[in-house]
Amino acid sequence: MNTAFKPINRVIILLLLLSAFSSCYQYDPIDSKERMLENLKNKGVKPPQQGGEGEKPIPTPVPTPTPKPNPDTPHPENPKEEFIQHYFSFDTWKQVPSEPYYIPINTDNENPANSYWVSASNNGYTNFTQELDKFPVLELKEGYKNSGVELISRPPLGWKATFSPQIIAGALYAGKIEGGKMNQNPVRFGHRWTTEPVKLSVYVKYKAGEKAIGNLQDKDQGSISAVFYEVTNNKTYLDKYTINNDSRIILKAYTTISEETEWKELSLDFKVINQELYKDLDLKKKQYRLAIIFSSSARGDEYIGALGSRLCVDELTIFSKKEVATEQPKPEPTPEPKPTPNPTMGEVHFGFELWKEVPNTKYKYSMPFLSEDEEPSLAYWASNNSTWDNWGTKGVLPLVKVEEGKQGSSVELISRGFYEWIPAGYRFVSGLLYSGQAGDASKGQRTFKQFGKDWDKGEPKTLKLYYQYQSAKNIYDNQYGGFKGIDKGSIRAILYEVTNDTNYYLDNREHKAEENERIILEAYQEVENQSDWTELSLEFEVKNEERYKAIDFKIKKYRLAIIISSSHQWLKGKGLKGSTMRIDELSISYKEQ
Repeated sequence: MNTAFKPINRVIILLLLLSAFSSCYQYDPIDSKERMLENLKNKGVKPPQQGGEGEKPIPTPVPTPTPKPNPDTPHPENPKEEFIQHYFSFDTWKQVPSEPYYIPINTDNENPANSYWVSASNNGYTNFTQELDKFPVLELKEGYKNSGVELISRPPLGWKATFSPQIIAGALYAGKIEGGKMNQNPVRFGHRWTTEPVKLSVYVKYKAGEKAIGNLQDKDQGSISAVFYEVTNNKTYLDKYTINNDSRIILKAYTTISEETEWKELSLDFKVINQELYKDLDLKKKQYRLAIIFSSSARGDEYIGALGSRLCVDELTIFSKKEVATEQPKPEPTPEPKPTPNPTMGEVHFGFELWKEVPNTKYKYSMPFLSEDEEPSLAYWASNNSTWDNWGTKGVLPLVKVEEGKQGSSVELISRGFYEWIPAGYRFVSGLLYSGQAGDASKGQRTFKQFGKDWDKGEPKTLKLYYQYQSAKNIYDNQYGGFKGIDKGSIRAILYEVTNDTNYYLDNREHKAEENERIILEAYQEVENQSDWTELSLEFEVKNEERYKAIDFKIKKYRLAIIISSSHQWLKGKGLKGSTMRIDELSISYKEQ
């Protein structure tokens, strides 16, 4: 009996021990369930409804299926790969002021005259037509989603087509337009960008045109390009000549597009172009721009493509890196910095109100002066009148006074033609006003023009003036130097350094040369037909970074040259006789050192 009883005792003892063990851990099934519900709530899972008696156990939650995400969109459970998304829908379009065409805008309050997206194609095409549906860049009413962009390679129209490229590719880009409507290089690519772009996503359709223009070897193709470049020290914009080879380019995404009859999503990776600049990438301390360019003909910048080529784009997204900090240390309190006073700005104004006759001249012409006691031989302003005085005709000077200016009197510049007996290279004289003086041939100076006056006021920042312009008719009797097209006026201002060993003036052989190392800052603009007085504002851009960093108006010596011409190709002896430009109320604003 004792032998049979022993196993029963062991079972009873084991149960007593388990009960004691559970009580030590104070297991409470109600409390356990409450904790489980709280954990589910914190994870964003809706707890099941209470069912009273017979309640089923809570199942493990299963996430609700979601639509297939954009392949570039990061997975929410991988924060290290999160992206900042910059989205452009192209749904809203507004008319550009004083123009017949429209452009896409990003927000309802965006001014289309100073918008994110611009089209030099449309801007130049206003010379051929005012009919909206014939422009190269149009709103696509039926895009991939709502409205999109339609880009078409167009031919020039009307009588001006004879003097124009035979294909104008439809192009839309992020940036701005500078220069007149027939400027051969009006594009300025890019806007400020503060993140590192990684990918580009866009929906496209494409149909190549039939009629090839230029040296097109195969079917036409569209193109999409995005270029990320640095502007910390050199703030000049990339243009059609530098967009592919500038040393400041860090990242680039590019593709050509062939036939796509249905909407297709493209995904492009940004690739490193300049490893050295990429290693030094600093989004907090340095400045960058991102250029985005769509074109209906990939070689449209060379005027090569096919008429009628059509690229449709919609739903653009730029994905940029998003830095996720693992730990945010609490910053130590620092004393509030004292406000830095703004740099003192000054301005020099030229009103062209005072005119005096220049002595010892054959035709006794007048010039604008700064003051009554200004010596004519040392006057601030000079002109082509001195050249015309030797070979020209009385009463038809290249520079004259006009009584009715913007405010009081103004300067009128007129492109002139010499007699036939003058050598062909010297028959054309553009109306020219410049700060400087005529060279002295008796001293062996080969040029009649010496550009610039001493400048010690400080760094020039902006040039402003009012102008009117009228190109002469492009007929045989007006053409000089083989000129073709529509004439334009030009305004240029140059700050250059004068050192002990190069104290000579910039002249009509050197003043515009890009390679001239003494040029530090430059502002330039070409203007076209404008019957009303129009205000123009130009920013000075850095041309020589090394000299700019070492600029010192207290120790070094500089000159500022202002050169205004009625024909922009005057240095080549090209232009249209009779082209006329009026200017008034010119000013230079500068930052005092």
